[in-house]
Amino acid sequence: MSCLIAACSKKAATASGSGPGSAAATSSNPAPAKAAGSDGYVLVRGARLLPREGFKFVTHVIDVSKGTFSIKNEGGESSQPFTEEVDQHESLEALSATRARYLLEDRVRKRGYSGREASEMLSDRVPLKGKPLLVDGDDETGIYSIARESEADRTVDVKTLLEVERLFNNNSSFAIYGSGKPRKPGDHWDVHRLDLRDFCGLKDPVGTFSVEFLRIEELEGTPCAVLKFSFDLTAESATYTYFWKEQKIALKGESTCYRSLADQVDLDLRTMGTRTIQGSRTAGRQPSLFKTFRDSPKEEVVEETREESTFTYRQLTRIEKR
Repeated sequence: MSCLIAACSKKAATASGSGPGSAAATSSNPAPAKAAGSDGYVLVRGARLLPREGFKFVTHVIDVSKGTFSIKNEGGESSQPFTEEVDQHESLEALSATRARYLLEDRVRKRGYSGREASEMLSDRVPLKGKPLLVDGDDETGIYSIARESEADRTVDVKTLLEVERLFNNNSSFAIYGSGKPRKPGDHWDVHRLDLRDFCGLKDPVGTFSVEFLRIEELEGTPCAVLKFSFDLTAESATYTYFWKEQKIALKGESTCYRSLADQVDLDLRTMGTRTIQGSRTAGRQPSLFKTFRDSPKEEVVEETREESTFTYRQLTRIEKR
């Protein structure tokens, strides 16, 4: 699932950066891992987003960034250092072979400037928090539909449902994990930019994304393929909100992924890299200087913004038996 709602926010990272730590999440009842054939291991079959029947994916994401935020408008230009942390918990529980329940259990985004203590960004609260959604689809075709579990609850609007549905259907996992072809340690492959689609909240990214199959290693008893991702991508954001006139993002970094061979899900995913977000936004509407406030239509005030940061991202998933 790779944190779908993280991808809905202003910035969403991916992948990872070194070996697993003691906190790594694993399967409490893993499917039996199939031995590699002479050609290697198949790391993905179809879209492979839903858990097996009787199981549940529980995911925790921490995304920490530090950098500089700059604003330029008619009054001049200013910049200040910032720190930001996103802490998110979500789950995907199989209800049948073709249906699952998705729940964003918690998501908190905190940001602080110029050394001040970070505070929660209330404007970043998402309507999905605590609202279960039904995911219907076929992992072989990779076509999914999203609906409210309770149609009586209208707090999740249709626009949000369509955004989540788009992220499920534009998932890049099939291409990243080898397009269903057998892979073995030592293999390298490139992912075509057209196959990345909405990867990390990027719309039609341009650049490079490569994968290296490092080795097979057990993570707390679960056999995993250890993969390295290297990426250097730029694109327009696919998710910026209405007050942004435009927003472009550049991501560059490396990841390390421990992917369960049996369940074909990432158990420990770490990324380190740099992120640049540049755009223009509407800061408000002000009356013309040459007309009275009452009689004049208000004119847009536009700011140019630039955010440059280094980030670390970690995604831990455990597989629970229902």
